[in-house]
Amino acid sequence: MSASTATRKSEILADDVLAQLDAAIQSAPCISLAIDESTDVTDNAQLLVYVRFCNKDKKEICEDLLGVTPLETHTRGEDIYAAIKEMLRKRGIDLKQVVSVTTDGAPAMIGKERGAVSRMKEDNPDLLAYHCLIHQTVLCATLSQHFAEVMNTVMKLINFLRASSSLQHRLLREFLADVEANANDLLLHNNVRWLSKGNALGRFWSVREEIAAFLEQVKSQRATQFSLFLQDEHKMNMVAFLVDITSHLNELNVKLQGQNNTVADLMTAIRSFQRKLDIFKEDLEGGCEHFPKLQEQIQGERDVYPYVDFIDKLIGNFSKRFNSSSLGQQLLLLIQNPFLIREVRGFSKEVTQTFKWAHAGSLQLELIDLQGNAPLREHFEATDPATFWLQTVSESVFPGLTKVALHTLTMFGSTYSLSDSSTPTPHPWFRANFCEGYFVRMDYDGPLGSPRAGYKRDLFDLSKIPLPEKYPMCRQLQPGKEHHLQQLLQYIPPINAKYLKYALEKQAELKEAKEGLRQGNDPKNDENLDYNDEESAVDDPQSMQQ
Repeated sequence: MSASTATRKSEILADDVLAQLDAAIQSAPCISLAIDESTDVTDNAQLLVYVRFCNKDKKEICEDLLGVTPLETHTRGEDIYAAIKEMLRKRGIDLKQVVSVTTDGAPAMIGKERGAVSRMKEDNPDLLAYHCLIHQTVLCATLSQHFAEVMNTVMKLINFLRASSSLQHRLLREFLADVEANANDLLLHNNVRWLSKGNALGRFWSVREEIAAFLEQVKSQRATQFSLFLQDEHKMNMVAFLVDITSHLNELNVKLQGQNNTVADLMTAIRSFQRKLDIFKEDLEGGCEHFPKLQEQIQGERDVYPYVDFIDKLIGNFSKRFNSSSLGQQLLLLIQNPFLIREVRGFSKEVTQTFKWAHAGSLQLELIDLQGNAPLREHFEATDPATFWLQTVSESVFPGLTKVALHTLTMFGSTYSLSDSSTPTPHPWFRANFCEGYFVRMDYDGPLGSPRAGYKRDLFDLSKIPLPEKYPMCRQLQPGKEHHLQQLLQYIPPINAKYLKYALEKQAELKEAKEGLRQGNDPKNDENLDYNDEESAVDDPQSMQQ
C-alpha cells in the first residue's frame, strides 16, 4: 500500500469518526462544556473546549474534544464568546442544548458584564456556570505571609542545589548516594503543576539532615544562609507542618482528578475533606496523629497556635467557596443514592432552584414512587449510578427525575481531567488531555527552572531524531512531504502541528544541503536556504536554551 493511499484511508476514517461524534452530540438531549484558555510557547492564545453529553445509542455519558481554536489577537470575553459560538456553529450545536459550562474562573470567562459566560447566558438564560472545583480547592490553600516565606525559602534552597550549577547537582546526587539517604535527588517545584509543591516538600523533608551536611561542604554565602535556615527550629517546625498539610491537600487533589468522575463525586470528596479539617484542628491540640512530620519534629512543649490558625483559615476558605454552592446535598444525593433522600420537600426545593424548568410537585411524587420500588433498589445496589439512571430507570415512568439526573451527570466538575489512557499514543504529551491537564503539559517546567524549557527540549528532540525510529506508527512519514504529514497530525494536539511541520521542513533542507555539498555545490548560494535565519535555532540546542 502506498503512502498516499494510507493517508487517504486515515483521512476517511477520521472524517467518519468526526461525523459520528457530531451526530451523537446533535442528538443528545443536553450537553455540557469545559472551557479553558492559555498561551503556548510562541505567545499564541489557544482556546480549548471539551464536551460531555449523553450518547442515546450507547446509553452512556461520553466526553470528547470539541475543538481547539487560536485567538489571533485579544483574549477578551467577547473574543472567547465569538470563538465558542463559531465552534458550536460549525459542529451544528445549538447553544440552548448546553446545560452547564465549567471554566477556570478568569475575568474574561466569568465577568458579570463582558465575560464570555455572561454573553452565553444572554443566548441561554438557563445556562449554569461553574468555577473548576479543583482550581477552587487550590485557591483555598493559599499560604499566609509567614508560611509563604518559609515555603519560598525551601523552594529557593531546592533550586540552589539543583539548578544553580550542574556540577553542584551532580555532587549532591553523589553525596546522597554515598550516605545512603532515603532519596538520591531533590524534586523541582512547578507552579503550573499543582501537586509538585507538596511532593517537593516531602522529598526535601526526607533528606533534610543530609542536605544540612552537604551545605556545610559548600563554600558560599548562600549556602551559609540556607544552613542557618535549616538550624532554625521554629522555621523547621513550620516546614514539618507544611509537609503534612500539603500531603492531605494533595490527597484531595488526586481524588478530584481522573476520568468518569461526576460532579457529585467531586463535591462529596470536597465535603468529606471539610469534615476532616475539623478533625485536623482538634488533632493539633492533641497528639498530632494526622501530622506525623510535625509530631516527629516537635518534642515536649509546643506552640500550635499558628497551625490551628492556618486550619481555621482553611476551613473558612472552603466554607466560603463550597457551602453556598447551587448544587445542594439533596440534589447530588439523587445521583449517588436516591433511596437515601429523606427530605422530599427539601430535595424538590434544591432541584427547582438549580433547574428553573423543574416542577416541584411531580418530582416529589416520582421520588416517593422510586424509593418504594424494590426491584429498582436491587438494581441500584448492583450497578453504578450512571448506568442506573441511563439504562435502568424508565424515562416514561420517571420523566422528571431522569431529566434532572441526566442534566447533573453531564456536568463537568473540573477543567482538569485526562482522556482515555488506553488510547495508544506515541508520546505522553500527544494525548488528548483536556483543559488544565492539556495546558499543564504544554507549560511543563524544564530542569533550568524556566517555564516551558522542557517543552522546548521535546521539540528539539523531535526535530533531531528521525521520526520513523521514535514513532513506529509513522513509518510511512517522509520529511518535506506535506500530504504525508496529515497521517500524523490527527494524533497530536493542533498547537504542536506547526512545530512538527517546521521540523520536517528543516530536515528536508539539511538533507538537501548535504546532497549539494556532496555534489560540489555551495548551499549558501541558495536563496531559499538561509543559514543565518533566526528560525534555524530549532536545530541548535544551545540557541534553543537561550
